[in-house]
Amino acid sequence: MNKSLVVIVVAVLGAALVWFLLGQDAVAPHSDVMQSEEESIAVSDSERSDDEDSASESMSSVDQEDGARTESEVIEVETFQYGYSPDPLVLPAGEIVTLRFSSRDVAHSFTMFAEGFEDLNVAIPANGETVDVEFQVPDVPGEYDVACEIFCGSGHSHMHGSVRVE
Repeated sequence: MNKSLVVIVVAVLGAALVWFLLGQDAVAPHSDVMQSEEESIAVSDSERSDDEDSASESMSSVDQEDGARTESEVIEVETFQYGYSPDPLVLPAGEIVTLRFSSRDVAHSFTMFAEGFEDLNVAIPANGETVDVEFQVPDVPGEYDVACEIFCGSGHSHMHGSVRVE
């Protein structure tokens, strides 16, 4: 078997595996949500001002030390081709928060590589389901990078955001 045929077979099998594991939206988004990269960037920039005051609520959690109930702030985070809203995501240093992730189009991820954020490697499904992640924000203030690690379209390599800890 020649090398080019092997490469084609491997590429097709890889795409089929991604489609099977993540759903068809991860490989071939529906035409009603497809946008050019320029349109997506323009939409995301115009929506940022609206979404900066993202809705938040309280969610009950158990304090591990004494079993008392504490309230964690719920912060909505929406993913889309090719960004995050809000961006930057502002988190209170040292506090327990619940991030509620959703996608308005295809599957995405919210991945951080900074120390203290190891629990923030979240796969977000394309079907509109929400994914809640509760964690304690590190005490170190600063700006941290976020990236999408699930192929989400032609602008995937430009899908970056930031988290600001204050």
